[in-house]
Amino acid sequence: MDGAALEGGELGASDQLSVPLLIDGKFVTSEATEHIDVLNPATQALLCRVPITTTREFNAAVQSAKDAFPKWRDTALPTRARVMFKFQELIRANMDVLAASITSEQGKTLADAKGDVFRGLEVVEAACGIAPFMMGEMVENVATGIDCYSIRQPLGVVAGICPFNFPAMVPLWMFPMAITSGNTFVLKPSEKDPGAAHLLAELAMQAGLPKGVLNIVHGSHGVVNAILDHPDIKAISFVGSNTAGRHIYTRGCANGKRVQSNMGAKNHAVVMQDADVDSTVKALTGAAFGAAGQRCMAISAAVFVGGMGKFREPLLAHARALKVDTLDQAIAVVNANEHGNGCAIFTRSGGAARRFQNAVEVGMVGINVPIPVPLPFFSFTGWRGSFAGDLHMYGKAGVQFYTQPKTITSKWAADDAPAAPSNERVPGLDKVGA
Repeated sequence: MDGAALEGGELGASDQLSVPLLIDGKFVTSEATEHIDVLNPATQALLCRVPITTTREFNAAVQSAKDAFPKWRDTALPTRARVMFKFQELIRANMDVLAASITSEQGKTLADAKGDVFRGLEVVEAACGIAPFMMGEMVENVATGIDCYSIRQPLGVVAGICPFNFPAMVPLWMFPMAITSGNTFVLKPSEKDPGAAHLLAELAMQAGLPKGVLNIVHGSHGVVNAILDHPDIKAISFVGSNTAGRHIYTRGCANGKRVQSNMGAKNHAVVMQDADVDSTVKALTGAAFGAAGQRCMAISAAVFVGGMGKFREPLLAHARALKVDTLDQAIAVVNANEHGNGCAIFTRSGGAARRFQNAVEVGMVGINVPIPVPLPFFSFTGWRGSFAGDLHMYGKAGVQFYTQPKTITSKWAADDAPAAPSNERVPGLDKVGA
């Protein structure tokens, strides 16, 4: 990033294709001298140009988030949730516009693009009911007249770094939970398809989100490193490749930040001989080839216990498959892979399914379900080489990632009643101890 001055304003004729930054509640034209072209993958037409956010612009975005944090943190939780209620209403009303942006920039079909938006919308809906995930715990009378309780408080400024393959869903996995739990957010969309994130930010502000609570910066490696190094950013969410994810986790943790890094995957489907042919073939082909395989939960390897046999012809001659003789061998194949994101088994046997779900070393398991992405009242729980960190995205774990526990021990003197003698004991407890 360079150090050009921060000056916002209307887009000039030469900048009308430049994607604006969102800083302190305003979409501003970047003063960047470097840009990345965004092309329509179907026509190769130039859609827009993504600026490489300058150092000054980046610092201004973080400062805006930092300045907004105290008031937003103290805003009543139901009020923050009402912003999410309005936000989800606006997302539904603008589903077609969001999907069209995704299709033009990323290339997936309109139907798939609507699914992209919808799976993110489900997290916004979960954020509307975030209160139970924010609840603490209490024990009364841990000592005579003393209570001890814990509460959860937001971290402050947090950030998200997004991939190209889900331009709406992944940002919505991140900032709704983060801001509803009281944090402020700096979002870096993928430089390959920033349009959906831009539209979502517009809708969030229409829903009543105060200025500075959500900021957007653009760029590539330099901007990512700025996020990792900035002392005011307390936590970072990432979804993307192994190489980037390991760098982000290592450097972010070295700087004392919380990091949840969702990385690559090689997801296996284990097919038992008793599996239904038609439904299994449809599930495998959709999970393997849908969205051109550009899903971290796509099925990339099928393991046939006892051989392909009756599945061979329906699965097409060019479909790759792996044969083993027993379920335990299939489980060993899955566990030998470095990744542990998702997997599936297709069977009519409850015993085989239970054996599989217990023994496989993978964080998300489908039983006759090819892409077992959890709904947002659970969490996205990749294991091993697919995840670095200890608290996963969205759900209860997601709220815990964006908050920290505080434990209070309190004692209040009785103002209107005489205090009991300090040596008074409950009958029968004389030998219990002090």
